[in-house]
Amino acid sequence: IGTGSTFVDLQSTAAATSIQGGDGNDTVYFEGAGTATSIQTGANSDQIYFFNASAWNTGITIDGGSGFDTLYLYPSNATLDLRSATLTNLESINLNGSNLTALIDADALTGITNLSGNSSGNNKFVTADATLDLSGKSVSAVTIESSNVTGTTFTVSNSTSAFQVLGGSGSDTIQTSNFAFTATQRDAIFNGSSIELIHDTSGFYGDETANTITGTAAADNIQGGGGADRITGAAGLDSLSGGAGGDTFVFNFPSEGMDTISDFVPLSDSLEISAAGFGSGLVAGSSATLITASDVSLASHAGSIGYFIFVDQGTNAGTVYWDATGGSGTDAIALVKLQGVASLASSDFHLV
Repeated sequence: IGTGSTFVDLQSTAAATSIQGGDGNDTVYFEGAGTATSIQTGANSDQIYFFNASAWNTGITIDGGSGFDTLYLYPSNATLDLRSATLTNLESINLNGSNLTALIDADALTGITNLSGNSSGNNKFVTADATLDLSGKSVSAVTIESSNVTGTTFTVSNSTSAFQVLGGSGSDTIQTSNFAFTATQRDAIFNGSSIELIHDTSGFYGDETANTITGTAAADNIQGGGGADRITGAAGLDSLSGGAGGDTFVFNFPSEGMDTISDFVPLSDSLEISAAGFGSGLVAGSSATLITASDVSLASHAGSIGYFIFVDQGTNAGTVYWDATGGSGTDAIALVKLQGVASLASSDFHLV
């Protein structure tokens, strides 16, 4: 093409094996059905336009070079697969058609900082990936959607981009690493985007369906929302809330306490205990042994099989303890505090 600002227009069925740009602001048009194998636009801010879906070569190599370079896709009522293309040194992808779908994965978005469309085009980027990192990317006037049947975890670094994300048929998550949504923002996302789980810097939040939520090794805040949720706090001193529905709170090892559950409802919610993880003679499918006492030191159970203690009085009222050695409860460790719970039954435990 040369060193100046140059315009190349491929019309009708005209095709090119390679288009080489120079140091100027290059513009390349694909107005017809002709394709190209390779485009390298060189320095400065370059623009590449595809107006016809037939011109898109799924195996094309595009190197934008230095500068801020944009790929414009204008076809309407079409699906373009960007996953097999090699896109490097591009900073922006714009969907400017109508009912245009661009299939993407993590590789297709490498180096991209801007994903945009037109406000009336109903255009979307669709991923089948289990995870898609949108950190550092601006998303506007276009949606980012999941086609993964089990769900996609989208990582975002700003709330504006988060509101452009739509889940699919699976269990989809929006995750942030540098900010927290307001309660109003969370509700808006849950009500309008088929997102089932939000994980931001303030905690984990589920929507009104049945969710499976697993925390980290830190002290997590986990709120299940509606539905029969399955919540694992994991390590750390976690604050847990199941919300409406019969929820299951999972403890795989004694070391995962001491958590606090703010809304445990006996005979509705349950404490799931891993027999293998706790050991001490517990058997999956059997009933847990539960002793209620006014103080943990007053509890006792004959034999060496592990058992649970529920304290119903004093400052530790509502606390469940685990005694791995049987006998006196003086060596029991705190497992979970059930706020506002006055009594507990062995049927509230589920050994698996």
